[in-house]
Amino acid sequence: MKGMNSLFVLLGEDDIRAEEFIQEIKEKLRAAGLSFTSETLDCGESDISDIVERLVSLPLLADKRILILKNFASLLSDKEGTKEVLSHLKRISSDKESPVIAVVGLSWSKENEVFITKEGLSPYVCNFYRGKDWAIKREVKEKARRDGFIFEEDALSLLLDYTGEDYTQVYQEYEKIKLYAETHRITRPLLEEILSPVKRVTIQELGGAFRRKEKKTVLSCLFNLFLYSEKLENIIGYFTGILFRLLAEEKPALWERREIIQRLRELAAIDKRIKTTPCDGESLLFKWLLNALR
Repeated sequence: MKGMNSLFVLLGEDDIRAEEFIQEIKEKLRAAGLSFTSETLDCGESDISDIVERLVSLPLLADKRILILKNFASLLSDKEGTKEVLSHLKRISSDKESPVIAVVGLSWSKENEVFITKEGLSPYVCNFYRGKDWAIKREVKEKARRDGFIFEEDALSLLLDYTGEDYTQVYQEYEKIKLYAETHRITRPLLEEILSPVKRVTIQELGGAFRRKEKKTVLSCLFNLFLYSEKLENIIGYFTGILFRLLAEEKPALWERREIIQRLRELAAIDKRIKTTPCDGESLLFKWLLNALR
C-alpha cells in the first residue's frame, strides 16, 4: 500500500484514541485489499529476541503483520537491546512496502520526548496524551509517593496554576514544598501558604542579600521568614530567629558563608530541641540555608 508509513509512535496515555487509530490502520489495509495479522507484545514482559524475531520475520499467510509494541519505555534500561530494536524499527520506517507495520506505544514524559528526538523518531509520532498537565501531575504524585507524601488533586491543580507547565519550575517548587510541609498530606490550603508570592520573593531576596552582604535587607528578610515560619510551627523559623539574632550582634565574621554554616552546625549540635523534632533539623536547616545562599 503506497504512501502509508510502516512505523507509528503513539505517544501518550489515551488508550481509547490510540486503539481507534490502530483500527484506522486496519481499515486502510482492508480498503487496499491487503490481508493482515495483528499481534501485541508488552515490552516489559517480552525478551528482546522475541521482539526482534517478530520485527524481521514475514507474516504467516498474510500480506502484512501489524506489530503493536506496548510499554516500549521499559526497554530503555537495556541499552544494547534498545539499540538492536531501534535498528530494525528504523529499517522498517524507511520501507513503505515493509511487510511489518510497527506501532510503538510510549507514555508521555520529558525523558521519552528527549529519546524520540535523539533517535530521529519525531516524524512518526502521533500524540495521544491527555494533556501535558495530566502527565506532570502524574509524575509529581508518583515522586511525592516515593518521598512519603500524598498530594491531593486540588493541591496539584494549584501547583500547576502557579508554575505553569514548566518542569523545572514545578520541581523547584516541589522541593520547597517538601522542605516546608510538616504533614505527609499536601492540601490546597497548605500549598496556598507555602506558595505565597511574599514568601517566594523573600527567599530569593535573602539569597541575593547574603551574597551582596546587605545587612539591612538580610535582617528584614530573616525577620519576615521567622514570623511566617513560626506561624507554621516550622523548625526553620526557630533557626531563622537564631540567625537573625547572630547577625544583629554586629559580628562581621558571621557574614562569611562558611562561618555562618559552622556556627549553625554548633547550634544544631548542642540544642536539645533538635532531638525532639520529628525531622532531621540539622539537614533540614542546611538544605534550606544552602538553597538560600546560592
